[in-house]
Amino acid sequence: METNKIKETLDGMGSAYGNASVVDNLSKETKMDYAMQAIETFYTELNPNQVTLKNQIIYLNSNQDVNDNSYIFMLQDLYREASGVHSACLDTRIDMTVAGGLIPVSADTQTQEFLDKVNRMGMNWQQIWERLCFDYNLTGMFGLQCLYAKSGEIVEVVHNDISTIRAVAPAEDVDNPFIPKINTWALSTKWADIATKHRLTANQNSKLIFDFNPKTWAEDGGRQLMVHKKYISGMFPYGLPHYQAVMKYIELDNQLAKFHLNKVAGGMFPNVILKLSGNPSAEEKTMFKNEFQRKYMGADKSKILYIWSNEDEASDPKIIPFSTNDDAQIFKDLEAILTQKILTSHRIPPELASIPTTNASLGGDANKMAVSYSFVVENVIKPVQKSMLQSINAIFRHNGLQDVTVNNEGLNLEQDNINEAETN
Repeated sequence: METNKIKETLDGMGSAYGNASVVDNLSKETKMDYAMQAIETFYTELNPNQVTLKNQIIYLNSNQDVNDNSYIFMLQDLYREASGVHSACLDTRIDMTVAGGLIPVSADTQTQEFLDKVNRMGMNWQQIWERLCFDYNLTGMFGLQCLYAKSGEIVEVVHNDISTIRAVAPAEDVDNPFIPKINTWALSTKWADIATKHRLTANQNSKLIFDFNPKTWAEDGGRQLMVHKKYISGMFPYGLPHYQAVMKYIELDNQLAKFHLNKVAGGMFPNVILKLSGNPSAEEKTMFKNEFQRKYMGADKSKILYIWSNEDEASDPKIIPFSTNDDAQIFKDLEAILTQKILTSHRIPPELASIPTTNASLGGDANKMAVSYSFVVENVIKPVQKSMLQSINAIFRHNGLQDVTVNNEGLNLEQDNINEAETN
């Protein structure tokens, strides 16, 4: 057997790897633990790492090991490529947040004209609103450039892609050192390149813009940037997406997809897991694998997965047979767990995100969907809209206009309206 050959090889490598034992008849829970170690990639930080560098740009890093300023780009990648469940939930939240668009609180011609006014990018407020809803649901932030007339009125508003925005560290306030306030933002489309390529610098490849403050519009050159975010303790000056706590499960969904692809393409998942004690350096791990594979005489050396654990430094090596054919249920359970975690973080019932469920009758499903839709609108979407409208209405009020709100249209599930197409 392959496990016996592995044991013989370990015993022949010296006392450090002797006394290896073959572990069989694992419980379902233990197999799940090993499956998780074999295929998942977890992020080590709950929050993205923020570091103020010498150029005064406050970086928003994807992890604590490198100043890559790429956290928002990572969120974009997760949306586009990582998890179908995550993308479906985000799309649902975005569409529900957009709803029927912005409308004046009460009929007012001037407010409606400002809503319909087209900016230099060819967008009116309804089109801007759609982009803000996407940015806010994806990243927990959105940005608007406000352009003033000589009279002090805001005559034009332009959506600013949140991935291009980074904060400039504020100067120390001698009178109020514990009340930091971002006064300036830097705009660039090259933040990741600036962090990784020495030939690009923030000074040469970004443009400064002052924070939104109608009292100082003239001193700021008639152009300001409004950056809206939900307050989160410890996150200065950036926001966090609502799904931050389940980022590891979103990435795990991505890893599961890769695993299944590899399994179909060439059966790349290992047949045996070799668990070793301690936590050696990468170089020591490589040296061990090279020596082991040089001495090992089994049929397929690539089918062995090496896992180091420092739970018990004195434990002997464990050889664990692992058959994906026998344990396919583990992966089904894993997919169910991560799907539920992602759905919970987005606060979206599966039926609203078009994720299949085990429920049966169409009538029951339609009623459940209507109830779910109303619940999500009232308890999830409206609070998001309320937060976003606080900043948007500051612009309307500055111009002496009425507040705007969102036209939250109801979900129409009247089955009487579902008819077959007429045929001539």
